[in-house]
Amino acid sequence: MNNTANQILDSNCIGTRPEYDMAQIGNNLRQLRLQHNYTVEQIRDYLCIGSVQAIYKYERGDALPLADKMFALMELYNANLQDIIHTASIEKEGDKSSPSFVFTFIFFAAAYLSL
Repeated sequence: MNNTANQILDSNCIGTRPEYDMAQIGNNLRQLRLQHNYTVEQIRDYLCIGSVQAIYKYERGDALPLADKMFALMELYNANLQDIIHTASIEKEGDKSSPSFVFTFIFFAAAYLSL
């Protein structure tokens, strides 16, 4: 990379990309499902997925739902992104329209839509 490109990157640095704990996300998805008394089969039907194995993979943290499936789960569970990606957030009620939620939501959506 040339010096100009390095200067642009340095001056526009937005920080380091956060890492997400897939096992925690899976645990949160499972806890949200159980809190709402849904079965894995009901979630499979709701997401129009062919097999319950995909749901089990999400809940084990072996895979993440595609963005459209994640958005559908968020709506079903009345959960925000913080409820799904962070450790102790399921127990607390947060402001789902807070600026940090909106930024995180956009970041998460962009990351998975670009795959």
